Amino acid sequence: MMNEVSDIAGQHELIAENMTLQIVKEINNLVKELKDERKRHLHEGAKLQAQLQASLSQLDKAKKAYEKAFKEAEKAQENFVKADADLNLSRAEVEKARTLSVMKNQACEDCKTEYANQLQKTNELQRQHYITTLPNVFQQLQEMDERRITCIQNFIKLSADIQRHVFPIVSKCLDGIVKASETVDPRQDSRLVIEKFKSGFSPPVDYPFEDLSNLKNSEGNTGLHSVPSFKTETIKGTITAGKLKKRSGIFGIFSSNKHHIDETKDYCDLPPNQRKKKLTQKIEHIQNQIQQETAASSSYSPESGISRSRTSIPEVDVYDDEEKFDNIDEEDNADFDLDPLPVLGTARALYPFDAQSEGSIPMEEGEEFDVVELDQGDGWTRVRRGDIEEGFVPTSYVQCFLYNNC
Repeated sequence: MMNEVSDIAGQHELIAENMTLQIVKEINNLVKELKDERKRHLHEGAKLQAQLQASLSQLDKAKKAYEKAFKEAEKAQENFVKADADLNLSRAEVEKARTLSVMKNQACEDCKTEYANQLQKTNELQRQHYITTLPNVFQQLQEMDERRITCIQNFIKLSADIQRHVFPIVSKCLDGIVKASETVDPRQDSRLVIEKFKSGFSPPVDYPFEDLSNLKNSEGNTGLHSVPSFKTETIKGTITAGKLKKRSGIFGIFSSNKHHIDETKDYCDLPPNQRKKKLTQKIEHIQNQIQQETAASSSYSPESGISRSRTSIPEVDVYDDEEKFDNIDEEDNADFDLDPLPVLGTARALYPFDAQSEGSIPMEEGEEFDVVELDQGDGWTRVRRGDIEEGFVPTSYVQCFLYNNC
């Protein structure tokens, strides 16, 4: 199912990739293009509007000039009429008034002509502006927006096509998920759980019926009124045997109390599967101790005249049968006592220690010892109290002062 979901995720990733390249990128290009085109059309419309405003301004200016010239011509004509009627004026003055009137009338006619021409040009420009040029700008803006809408429409269709393209693959993935779900077998899964957690114990046998009447008759016949004694046998493999089995060997002293492994215990009180695991761990632990003791023994040179430690373990073959390790006890260890170990330094107890494991010795805070064997990585240091008592103490409980040659 996870593989199919991963494939579906890959198809969605493909959809996102195609949309990024074919849609998002094209939309960005389209937006940039339309923005530039819209700016150009608006600039053209503003230019046309400015031209129309300039023409209207010229028309207003020409009209004002014509009005001024008309008033001046009218006034000059009135002055000429008055001068011609006045008998006190000379002929030269009358002629001057007439000439001025003619000039003003001519100027008025010129301004009139200019005003008429400007009016015609402005009207034509205004007509073209509102009928042709400005509608063309709006038409271009409309066409641009319609093109934008058409492009968005195509992009929407393209996005649907991109997703529709992966639907067959996604459908196959979903079919694969359904097929995977159909292979689930609840009964087989239950068997797997049972195989993993089953204890391996056989069902108990039926309890026998005890006929007390026969027991009473037997007592009456023999004349005995005491309770009959039953022979109690301790069979190997029972819980009682596991509790009473003698703790032997030298392996129990090489680990801390927290993680201590009883080397003589056969774990008969455990289910078969758990018993197998425990025995395998015990074998591995013993093999590690053999390697540590071998390495510690080989650390002393032949010239020193010092032999192996009294706790060195002889080379033995480790078999799968746990009974081989149950036969190692204190009597066997006595065969390996050799020369005493040399003193490597002194040690002072930092804390009191109550010896619980075999091979360890108790100590009081501040008590001093001779160090005869260093910690081999198992957390224990071998010390000697006086000239006789030797044993192991936790390395973290003592402070060692080694000699310079050690």
